[in-house]
Amino acid sequence: MAMLTEEERKKSMDCSVRDAFFSSILFYLTSTFFGAFAVALGADNVYIGLLASVPLVLWTLAQIPAARAVDRKGSRKRITMVSLLLSRIMLVPIALIPVLFIQNALLFLIVFVSLSTFFAAFSNPAWASWMADVVPESIRGKFFGRRLREYTLASIYALLFSSVVLSIFQKPDLTGFQIIFTVGVAAGLISVYFIGRMKDPGMPDTAGTGESSLRHFWQNTMMRKFILIFFVWHLGVTMSVPFFVVRLINYMGAGYEWVAFQVITFSISMAAFHSLWGRYLDRFGSRVILSLCALGSAFYPFFWLFARVPMHVIPIEILSGIAWSGVNLAYFNYLLEISPYQKRHFYLALFYIVFGLAGIMGPITGSILASAFESQSFLTFTGLEVVFFFSWIVRLLGAVLFIKFLEEIPIRQKVKTSYVFGELMKYGQKKALTGVYLTRTRGASAFSKVTKRGLAGVRNGVRRISSTGKHIKDRRRRRPRRQVRWA
Repeated sequence: MAMLTEEERKKSMDCSVRDAFFSSILFYLTSTFFGAFAVALGADNVYIGLLASVPLVLWTLAQIPAARAVDRKGSRKRITMVSLLLSRIMLVPIALIPVLFIQNALLFLIVFVSLSTFFAAFSNPAWASWMADVVPESIRGKFFGRRLREYTLASIYALLFSSVVLSIFQKPDLTGFQIIFTVGVAAGLISVYFIGRMKDPGMPDTAGTGESSLRHFWQNTMMRKFILIFFVWHLGVTMSVPFFVVRLINYMGAGYEWVAFQVITFSISMAAFHSLWGRYLDRFGSRVILSLCALGSAFYPFFWLFARVPMHVIPIEILSGIAWSGVNLAYFNYLLEISPYQKRHFYLALFYIVFGLAGIMGPITGSILASAFESQSFLTFTGLEVVFFFSWIVRLLGAVLFIKFLEEIPIRQKVKTSYVFGELMKYGQKKALTGVYLTRTRGASAFSKVTKRGLAGVRNGVRRISSTGKHIKDRRRRRPRRQVRWA
Protein backbone atom coordinates (compact mmCIF):
# COMPACT_ATOMS: atom_id res chain seq x y z
CA MET A 1 0.00 0.00 0.00
CA ALA A 2 1.44 3.37 -1.07
CA MET A 3 1.21 6.50 1.04
CA LEU A 4 -0.44 9.55 -0.47
CA THR A 5 1.37 12.87 -0.40
CA GLU A 6 -0.47 15.84 1.07
CA GLU A 7 -0.91 17.29 -2.41
CA GLU A 8 -2.37 14.02 -3.76
CA ARG A 9 -4.63 13.68 -0.74
CA LYS A 10 -5.93 17.24 -1.08
CA LYS A 11 -6.52 16.82 -4.83
CA SER A 12 -8.36 13.54 -4.26
CA MET A 13 -10.57 15.08 -1.59
CA ASP A 14 -11.38 18.06 -3.82
CA CYS A 15 -12.27 15.71 -6.69
CA SER A 16 -14.46 13.71 -4.32
CA VAL A 17 -16.39 16.88 -3.46
CA ARG A 18 -16.92 17.60 -7.18
CA ASP A 19 -17.99 13.99 -7.69
CA ALA A 20 -20.58 14.49 -4.93
CA PHE A 21 -21.87 17.63 -6.67
CA PHE A 22 -22.57 15.89 -9.99
CA SER A 23 -23.69 12.62 -8.38
CA SER A 24 -26.31 14.64 -6.52
CA ILE A 25 -27.60 16.07 -9.78
CA LEU A 26 -27.80 12.52 -11.15
CA PHE A 27 -29.74 11.23 -8.13
CA TYR A 28 -32.18 14.12 -7.81
CA LEU A 29 -32.98 14.18 -11.52
CA THR A 30 -33.47 10.41 -11.81
CA SER A 31 -34.09 8.31 -8.69
CA THR A 32 -36.12 11.02 -6.96
CA PHE A 33 -38.65 11.00 -9.80
CA PHE A 34 -38.88 7.28 -10.58
CA GLY A 35 -41.89 6.99 -8.27
CA ALA A 36 -43.65 9.98 -9.84
CA PHE A 37 -42.77 8.64 -13.30
CA ALA A 38 -44.30 5.28 -12.39
CA VAL A 39 -47.47 6.99 -11.12
CA ALA A 40 -47.69 8.87 -14.43
CA LEU A 41 -47.43 5.53 -16.23
CA GLY A 42 -50.36 4.16 -14.19
CA ALA A 43 -48.63 2.36 -11.31
CA ASP A 44 -50.55 1.40 -8.14
CA ASN A 45 -49.34 1.07 -4.52
CA VAL A 46 -48.20 -2.53 -5.00
CA TYR A 47 -46.05 -1.61 -7.99
CA ILE A 48 -44.53 1.35 -6.12
CA GLY A 49 -43.51 -1.06 -3.36
CA LEU A 50 -41.98 -3.45 -5.90
CA LEU A 51 -40.12 -0.61 -7.63
CA ALA A 52 -38.48 0.25 -4.32
CA SER A 53 -37.71 -3.33 -3.23
CA VAL A 54 -36.88 -5.40 -6.33
CA PRO A 55 -33.78 -3.36 -7.31
CA LEU A 56 -32.50 -3.79 -3.75
CA VAL A 57 -32.64 -7.58 -4.18
CA LEU A 58 -29.96 -7.27 -6.85
CA TRP A 59 -28.17 -4.66 -4.73
CA THR A 60 -27.98 -7.13 -1.84
CA LEU A 61 -26.87 -10.08 -3.96
CA ALA A 62 -24.03 -8.03 -5.45
CA GLN A 63 -22.34 -7.09 -2.16
CA ILE A 64 -20.24 -10.19 -1.45
CA PRO A 65 -19.06 -10.53 -5.09
CA ALA A 66 -18.22 -6.82 -4.94
CA ALA A 67 -16.08 -7.31 -1.83
CA ARG A 68 -14.30 -10.29 -3.38
CA ALA A 69 -13.70 -8.31 -6.56
CA VAL A 70 -11.77 -5.81 -4.44
CA ASP A 71 -9.59 -8.64 -3.12
CA ARG A 72 -8.95 -10.12 -6.57
CA LYS A 73 -8.47 -6.95 -8.60
CA GLY A 74 -6.98 -4.78 -5.88
CA SER A 75 -7.76 -1.51 -7.71
CA ARG A 76 -10.68 0.10 -5.90
CA LYS A 77 -10.53 3.01 -8.32
CA ARG A 78 -11.04 0.81 -11.39
CA ILE A 79 -13.89 -1.14 -9.77
CA THR A 80 -15.63 2.06 -8.71
CA MET A 81 -15.32 3.74 -12.09
CA VAL A 82 -16.40 0.76 -14.20
CA SER A 83 -19.37 -0.16 -12.02
CA LEU A 84 -20.64 3.42 -11.80
CA LEU A 85 -20.21 3.93 -15.54
CA LEU A 86 -22.29 0.82 -16.31
CA SER A 87 -24.86 1.84 -13.72
CA ARG A 88 -25.38 5.24 -15.29
CA ILE A 89 -25.51 3.90 -18.83
CA MET A 90 -28.39 1.64 -17.72
CA LEU A 91 -30.42 4.76 -16.94
CA VAL A 92 -30.37 5.92 -20.56
CA PRO A 93 -33.17 3.54 -21.72
CA ILE A 94 -35.45 4.88 -18.95
CA ALA A 95 -35.59 8.23 -20.74
CA LEU A 96 -36.59 6.34 -23.91
CA ILE A 97 -39.45 4.38 -22.32
CA PRO A 98 -42.21 6.74 -23.63
CA VAL A 99 -40.78 6.30 -27.13
CA LEU A 100 -39.56 2.70 -27.41
CA PHE A 101 -41.13 0.71 -24.55
CA ILE A 102 -44.51 2.32 -23.93
CA GLN A 103 -46.41 -0.97 -24.35
CA ASN A 104 -44.71 -2.54 -21.31
CA ALA A 105 -43.50 0.67 -19.71
CA LEU A 106 -43.78 -0.40 -16.06
CA LEU A 107 -41.99 -3.70 -16.71
CA PHE A 108 -39.08 -2.01 -18.49
CA LEU A 109 -38.86 0.68 -15.82
CA ILE A 110 -38.33 -1.83 -13.04
CA VAL A 111 -35.87 -3.85 -15.19
CA PHE A 112 -33.64 -0.90 -16.04
CA VAL A 113 -33.73 0.52 -12.51
CA SER A 114 -32.78 -2.92 -11.16
CA LEU A 115 -29.86 -3.30 -13.59
CA SER A 116 -28.59 0.17 -12.74
CA THR A 117 -28.82 -0.62 -9.02
CA PHE A 118 -26.99 -3.93 -9.50
CA PHE A 119 -23.98 -2.31 -11.16
CA ALA A 120 -23.95 0.56 -8.65
CA ALA A 121 -23.78 -1.99 -5.82
CA PHE A 122 -20.33 -3.11 -6.97
CA SER A 123 -18.93 0.33 -6.23
CA ASN A 124 -20.03 0.55 -2.59
CA PRO A 125 -17.43 -1.58 -0.74
CA ALA A 126 -14.61 -0.36 -2.97
CA TRP A 127 -15.57 3.32 -2.78
CA ALA A 128 -16.20 3.38 0.99
CA SER A 129 -12.93 1.56 1.76
CA TRP A 130 -11.08 3.87 -0.64
CA MET A 131 -12.49 7.04 0.95
CA ALA A 132 -11.56 5.79 4.43
CA ASP A 133 -7.91 5.64 3.31
CA VAL A 134 -8.00 9.01 1.54
CA VAL A 135 -9.64 11.08 4.31
CA PRO A 136 -7.79 11.26 7.66
CA GLU A 137 -9.87 10.10 10.60
CA SER A 138 -9.36 13.35 12.51
CA ILE A 139 -11.19 15.44 9.88
CA ARG A 140 -13.77 12.98 8.55
CA GLY A 141 -16.66 14.79 10.17
CA LYS A 142 -15.57 18.12 8.74
CA PHE A 143 -14.80 16.70 5.28
CA PHE A 144 -17.96 14.66 4.87
CA GLY A 145 -19.92 17.64 6.18
CA ARG A 146 -18.39 19.71 3.40
CA ARG A 147 -19.03 16.96 0.87
CA LEU A 148 -22.65 16.59 1.91
CA ARG A 149 -23.09 20.35 1.82
CA GLU A 150 -22.00 20.42 -1.83
CA TYR A 151 -24.20 17.40 -2.49
CA THR A 152 -27.16 19.19 -0.99
CA LEU A 153 -26.53 22.47 -2.83
CA ALA A 154 -26.36 20.57 -6.12
CA SER A 155 -29.64 18.87 -5.25
CA ILE A 156 -31.29 22.27 -4.86
CA TYR A 157 -30.09 23.36 -8.32
CA ALA A 158 -31.25 20.08 -9.83
CA LEU A 159 -34.65 20.25 -8.21
CA LEU A 160 -35.22 23.86 -9.22
CA PHE A 161 -34.43 22.84 -12.79
CA SER A 162 -36.75 19.83 -12.59
CA SER A 163 -39.59 21.87 -11.09
CA VAL A 164 -39.39 24.32 -13.99
CA VAL A 165 -39.31 21.55 -16.57
CA LEU A 166 -42.15 19.57 -15.01
CA SER A 167 -44.29 22.69 -14.63
CA ILE A 168 -43.92 23.35 -18.37
CA PHE A 169 -44.84 19.77 -19.36
CA GLN A 170 -47.96 19.03 -17.31
CA LYS A 171 -49.86 15.73 -16.92
CA PRO A 172 -50.08 13.47 -18.89
CA ASP A 173 -47.13 14.68 -20.99
CA LEU A 174 -43.98 12.67 -20.19
CA THR A 175 -41.53 14.89 -22.06
CA GLY A 176 -40.49 16.63 -18.85
CA PHE A 177 -39.37 13.32 -17.33
CA GLN A 178 -37.35 12.52 -20.46
CA ILE A 179 -35.52 15.86 -20.25
CA ILE A 180 -34.58 15.63 -16.58
CA PHE A 181 -33.51 11.97 -16.88
CA THR A 182 -31.20 12.84 -19.80
CA VAL A 183 -29.60 15.76 -17.96
CA GLY A 184 -29.19 13.60 -14.87
CA VAL A 185 -27.34 10.86 -16.75
CA ALA A 186 -25.00 13.47 -18.29
CA ALA A 187 -24.18 14.77 -14.80
CA GLY A 188 -23.52 11.20 -13.65
CA LEU A 189 -20.94 10.71 -16.40
CA ILE A 190 -19.18 13.92 -15.35
CA SER A 191 -18.98 12.61 -11.78
CA VAL A 192 -17.20 9.48 -13.06
CA TYR A 193 -14.62 11.74 -14.69
CA PHE A 194 -13.80 13.36 -11.33
CA ILE A 195 -13.56 9.94 -9.67
CA GLY A 196 -10.97 9.08 -12.30
CA ARG A 197 -8.80 12.01 -11.16
CA MET A 198 -8.60 10.72 -7.58
CA LYS A 199 -5.61 8.75 -6.27
CA ASP A 200 -5.92 5.26 -4.81
CA PRO A 201 -3.19 4.33 -2.30
CA GLY A 202 -3.92 0.64 -2.88
CA MET A 203 -5.26 -2.14 -0.68
CA PRO A 204 -3.63 -3.24 2.59
CA ASP A 205 -1.47 -6.35 2.17
CA THR A 206 -3.39 -8.28 4.84
CA ALA A 207 -6.85 -7.70 3.40
CA GLY A 208 -8.98 -10.75 2.86
CA THR A 209 -12.48 -12.21 2.89
CA GLY A 210 -13.99 -15.61 3.37
CA GLU A 211 -15.02 -17.65 6.37
CA SER A 212 -12.45 -16.13 8.75
CA SER A 213 -13.68 -12.63 7.90
CA LEU A 214 -17.30 -13.64 8.47
CA ARG A 215 -16.42 -15.17 11.85
CA HIS A 216 -14.39 -12.08 12.77
CA PHE A 217 -17.33 -9.90 11.76
CA TRP A 218 -19.76 -11.75 14.00
CA GLN A 219 -17.34 -11.65 16.95
CA ASN A 220 -17.14 -7.85 16.71
CA THR A 221 -19.80 -6.89 19.26
CA MET A 222 -19.84 -3.21 18.30
CA MET A 223 -20.48 -4.04 14.66
CA ARG A 224 -23.04 -6.71 15.51
CA LYS A 225 -25.07 -4.37 17.72
CA PHE A 226 -24.88 -1.55 15.21
CA ILE A 227 -25.89 -3.62 12.22
CA LEU A 228 -28.85 -5.30 13.97
CA ILE A 229 -30.21 -2.02 15.35
CA PHE A 230 -29.66 -0.30 12.00
CA PHE A 231 -31.69 -3.06 10.33
CA VAL A 232 -34.66 -2.30 12.61
CA TRP A 233 -34.40 1.43 12.09
CA HIS A 234 -33.88 1.24 8.32
CA LEU A 235 -36.81 -1.18 8.02
CA GLY A 236 -39.00 1.53 9.53
CA VAL A 237 -37.56 4.10 7.13
CA THR A 238 -38.06 2.09 3.94
CA MET A 239 -41.54 1.00 5.00
CA SER A 240 -42.91 4.44 4.19
CA VAL A 241 -40.36 6.22 1.94
CA PRO A 242 -41.80 5.11 -1.46
CA PHE A 243 -45.34 6.18 -0.55
CA PHE A 244 -44.86 9.85 0.35
CA VAL A 245 -44.89 10.82 -3.32
CA VAL A 246 -48.05 8.73 -3.84
CA ARG A 247 -49.70 10.52 -0.93
CA LEU A 248 -48.62 13.88 -2.30
CA ILE A 249 -49.85 13.33 -5.88
CA ASN A 250 -52.85 11.02 -5.58
CA TYR A 251 -54.32 12.08 -2.22
CA MET A 252 -53.35 15.76 -1.94
CA GLY A 253 -53.78 16.52 -5.64
CA ALA A 254 -50.31 18.08 -6.01
CA GLY A 255 -48.62 18.52 -9.39
CA TYR A 256 -45.27 17.00 -10.30
CA GLU A 257 -43.51 20.28 -9.49
CA TRP A 258 -44.50 19.78 -5.83
CA VAL A 259 -42.30 16.68 -5.71
CA ALA A 260 -39.34 18.89 -6.59
CA PHE A 261 -40.43 21.67 -4.20
CA GLN A 262 -40.78 19.20 -1.36
CA VAL A 263 -37.25 17.88 -1.82
CA ILE A 264 -35.84 21.41 -2.31
CA THR A 265 -37.17 22.38 1.12
CA PHE A 266 -35.66 19.24 2.60
CA SER A 267 -32.30 19.89 0.91
CA ILE A 268 -32.06 23.52 2.04
CA SER A 269 -32.73 22.43 5.60
CA MET A 270 -30.03 19.76 5.33
CA ALA A 271 -27.49 22.19 3.86
CA ALA A 272 -28.02 24.64 6.72
CA PHE A 273 -26.97 22.06 9.34
CA HIS A 274 -24.20 20.06 7.62
CA SER A 275 -21.41 22.20 9.06
CA LEU A 276 -22.86 22.06 12.56
CA TRP A 277 -23.23 18.28 12.56
CA GLY A 278 -19.73 17.90 11.06
CA ARG A 279 -18.19 19.89 13.93
CA TYR A 280 -20.25 18.05 16.54
CA LEU A 281 -19.29 14.74 14.96
CA ASP A 282 -15.58 15.46 15.39
CA ARG A 283 -16.21 16.77 18.91
CA PHE A 284 -18.66 14.27 20.43
CA GLY A 285 -18.36 11.22 18.14
CA SER A 286 -20.74 9.47 15.77
CA ARG A 287 -22.74 7.42 18.30
CA VAL A 288 -24.45 10.29 20.08
CA ILE A 289 -25.12 12.27 16.86
CA LEU A 290 -26.64 9.20 15.21
CA SER A 291 -28.82 8.48 18.24
CA LEU A 292 -30.10 12.05 18.51
CA CYS A 293 -30.78 12.53 14.79
CA ALA A 294 -32.37 9.09 14.36
CA LEU A 295 -34.80 10.04 17.13
CA GLY A 296 -35.63 13.29 15.34
CA SER A 297 -36.14 11.65 11.94
CA ALA A 298 -38.38 8.99 13.49
CA PHE A 299 -41.25 11.51 13.71
CA TYR A 300 -41.24 12.29 9.99
CA PRO A 301 -44.00 9.77 9.01
CA PHE A 302 -45.95 10.67 12.17
CA PHE A 303 -46.24 14.30 11.02
CA TRP A 304 -47.35 13.12 7.55
CA LEU A 305 -50.41 11.56 9.19
CA PHE A 306 -51.82 15.05 9.72
CA ALA A 307 -50.81 16.62 6.40
CA ARG A 308 -53.88 17.33 4.27
CA VAL A 309 -52.65 19.83 1.66
CA PRO A 310 -49.22 20.23 0.01
CA MET A 311 -48.36 23.31 2.10
CA HIS A 312 -48.49 21.20 5.27
CA VAL A 313 -45.47 19.27 4.01
CA ILE A 314 -43.11 22.28 4.12
CA PRO A 315 -42.47 22.47 7.91
CA ILE A 316 -42.27 18.67 8.02
CA GLU A 317 -39.49 18.69 5.42
CA ILE A 318 -37.61 21.43 7.28
CA LEU A 319 -37.51 19.42 10.52
CA SER A 320 -36.68 16.23 8.63
CA GLY A 321 -33.77 17.88 6.80
CA ILE A 322 -32.21 18.98 10.10
CA ALA A 323 -32.36 15.42 11.45
CA TRP A 324 -31.31 13.62 8.28
CA SER A 325 -28.25 15.81 7.76
CA GLY A 326 -26.90 14.38 11.02
CA VAL A 327 -28.00 10.81 10.29
CA ASN A 328 -26.27 10.68 6.91
CA LEU A 329 -23.01 11.94 8.37
CA ALA A 330 -23.04 9.91 11.56
CA TYR A 331 -23.98 6.39 10.44
CA PHE A 332 -21.35 6.27 7.68
CA ASN A 333 -18.62 7.71 9.91
CA TYR A 334 -19.51 5.31 12.73
CA LEU A 335 -19.36 2.42 10.27
CA LEU A 336 -15.85 3.42 9.19
CA GLU A 337 -14.71 3.81 12.80
CA ILE A 338 -15.79 0.35 13.95
CA SER A 339 -14.60 -1.48 10.80
CA PRO A 340 -11.10 -3.01 11.09
CA TYR A 341 -8.65 -1.49 8.66
CA GLN A 342 -7.58 -4.70 6.90
CA LYS A 343 -11.11 -6.06 6.36
CA ARG A 344 -13.01 -2.82 5.99
CA HIS A 345 -14.34 -3.51 2.48
CA PHE A 346 -15.74 -6.88 3.59
CA TYR A 347 -17.40 -5.34 6.66
CA LEU A 348 -18.92 -2.65 4.46
CA ALA A 349 -20.25 -5.29 2.06
CA LEU A 350 -21.97 -7.14 4.92
CA PHE A 351 -23.42 -3.88 6.20
CA TYR A 352 -24.84 -3.09 2.75
CA ILE A 353 -26.38 -6.56 2.65
CA VAL A 354 -28.32 -5.78 5.82
CA PHE A 355 -29.08 -2.33 4.38
CA GLY A 356 -30.48 -4.00 1.27
CA LEU A 357 -32.50 -6.59 3.18
CA ALA A 358 -34.25 -3.85 5.13
CA GLY A 359 -34.79 -2.00 1.86
CA ILE A 360 -36.40 -5.10 0.34
CA MET A 361 -38.65 -5.94 3.28
CA GLY A 362 -39.72 -2.38 4.11
CA PRO A 363 -41.53 -1.38 0.88
CA ILE A 364 -43.14 -4.82 0.55
CA THR A 365 -44.43 -4.56 4.13
CA GLY A 366 -45.68 -1.05 3.42
CA SER A 367 -47.53 -2.08 0.25
CA ILE A 368 -49.14 -5.04 2.07
CA LEU A 369 -50.32 -2.75 4.89
CA ALA A 370 -51.65 -0.18 2.42
CA SER A 371 -53.63 -2.83 0.54
CA ALA A 372 -54.91 -4.57 3.69
CA PHE A 373 -56.24 -1.35 5.25
CA GLU A 374 -57.47 0.33 2.09
CA SER A 375 -61.10 -0.37 2.97
CA GLN A 376 -60.85 -0.71 6.76
CA SER A 377 -59.42 1.44 9.51
CA PHE A 378 -56.81 1.01 12.24
CA LEU A 379 -57.03 3.55 15.08
CA THR A 380 -59.01 5.79 12.69
CA PHE A 381 -56.24 5.53 10.07
CA THR A 382 -56.69 3.93 6.64
CA GLY A 383 -54.53 3.02 3.65
CA LEU A 384 -51.20 4.84 3.55
CA GLU A 385 -51.91 6.42 6.94
CA VAL A 386 -51.54 2.96 8.52
CA VAL A 387 -48.19 2.58 6.73
CA PHE A 388 -46.98 5.91 8.12
CA PHE A 389 -48.15 5.00 11.63
CA PHE A 390 -46.25 1.69 11.72
CA SER A 391 -43.23 3.33 10.10
CA TRP A 392 -43.18 5.84 12.95
CA ILE A 393 -43.37 3.06 15.58
CA VAL A 394 -40.53 1.01 14.04
CA ARG A 395 -38.31 4.07 13.52
CA LEU A 396 -38.91 5.14 17.10
CA LEU A 397 -37.98 1.67 18.33
CA GLY A 398 -34.74 1.74 16.32
CA ALA A 399 -33.84 5.21 17.65
CA VAL A 400 -34.39 4.10 21.26
CA LEU A 401 -32.19 1.04 20.63
CA PHE A 402 -29.47 3.31 19.24
CA ILE A 403 -29.55 5.42 22.40
CA LYS A 404 -29.64 2.43 24.73
CA PHE A 405 -27.25 -0.11 23.20
CA LEU A 406 -24.93 1.56 20.70
CA GLU A 407 -21.34 1.52 21.97
CA GLU A 408 -18.91 4.42 21.85
CA ILE A 409 -15.48 4.15 20.25
CA PRO A 410 -12.93 3.34 23.01
CA ILE A 411 -10.79 6.41 22.21
CA ARG A 412 -13.75 8.73 22.84
CA GLN A 413 -15.35 9.73 26.10
CA LYS A 414 -18.99 8.69 26.25
CA VAL A 415 -21.34 11.67 26.11
CA LYS A 416 -25.07 11.57 26.86
CA THR A 417 -27.47 12.28 24.02
CA SER A 418 -29.31 14.78 26.25
CA TYR A 419 -26.10 16.78 26.67
CA VAL A 420 -25.59 17.10 22.91
CA PHE A 421 -29.27 18.06 22.53
CA GLY A 422 -28.67 20.82 25.07
CA GLU A 423 -25.62 21.95 23.12
CA LEU A 424 -27.74 22.02 19.97
CA MET A 425 -30.37 24.19 21.67
CA LYS A 426 -27.64 26.53 22.86
CA TYR A 427 -26.36 26.75 19.31
CA GLY A 428 -29.83 27.72 18.12
CA GLN A 429 -30.12 30.45 20.76
CA LYS A 430 -26.70 31.86 19.98
CA LYS A 431 -27.28 31.71 16.25
CA ALA A 432 -30.57 33.54 16.52
CA LEU A 433 -29.48 36.18 19.05
CA THR A 434 -25.85 36.97 18.25
CA GLY A 435 -24.60 35.01 15.25
CA VAL A 436 -21.53 34.06 17.29
CA TYR A 437 -20.48 30.44 17.81
CA LEU A 438 -19.43 29.82 21.44
CA THR A 439 -18.89 26.07 21.18
CA ARG A 440 -16.93 25.80 24.41
CA THR A 441 -19.50 27.33 26.74
CA ARG A 442 -21.68 24.98 28.72
CA GLY A 443 -25.00 25.02 30.54
CA ALA A 444 -27.38 27.94 30.96
CA SER A 445 -24.44 30.35 31.37
CA ALA A 446 -24.01 30.34 27.59
CA PHE A 447 -27.13 32.42 27.08
CA SER A 448 -26.36 34.81 29.94
CA LYS A 449 -22.75 35.15 28.78
CA VAL A 450 -23.86 36.07 25.28
CA THR A 451 -26.39 38.57 26.65
CA LYS A 452 -23.83 40.18 28.99
CA ARG A 453 -21.30 40.49 26.18
CA GLY A 454 -23.89 42.02 23.90
CA LEU A 455 -25.07 44.54 26.51
CA ALA A 456 -21.51 45.38 27.49
CA GLY A 457 -20.68 46.03 23.88
CA VAL A 458 -23.68 48.33 23.52
CA ARG A 459 -22.75 50.23 26.71
CA ASN A 460 -19.12 50.61 25.63
CA GLY A 461 -20.25 51.88 22.25
CA VAL A 462 -22.56 54.46 23.82
CA ARG A 463 -19.79 55.57 26.19
CA ARG A 464 -17.31 55.95 23.34
CA ILE A 465 -19.79 57.94 21.28
CA SER A 466 -20.73 60.19 24.19
CA SER A 467 -17.11 60.67 25.30
CA THR A 468 -16.06 61.44 21.75
CA GLY A 469 -18.83 64.01 21.42
CA LYS A 470 -17.90 65.58 24.75
CA HIS A 471 -14.22 65.68 23.80
CA ILE A 472 -15.05 67.48 20.54
CA LYS A 473 -17.14 70.07 22.41
CA ASP A 474 -14.30 70.66 24.90
CA ARG A 475 -11.80 71.16 22.11
CA ARG A 476 -14.10 73.65 20.43
CA ARG A 477 -14.49 75.59 23.67
CA ARG A 478 -10.73 75.70 24.29
CA ARG A 479 -9.85 76.65 20.72
CA PRO A 480 -8.88 80.35 20.60
CA ARG A 481 -10.76 82.56 18.25
CA ARG A 482 -8.88 83.66 15.19
CA GLN A 483 -7.75 87.26 15.46
CA VAL A 484 -8.75 89.46 12.53
CA ARG A 485 -6.11 92.01 11.69
CA TRP A 486 -7.21 95.16 9.84
CA ALA A 487 -4.92 96.79 7.43
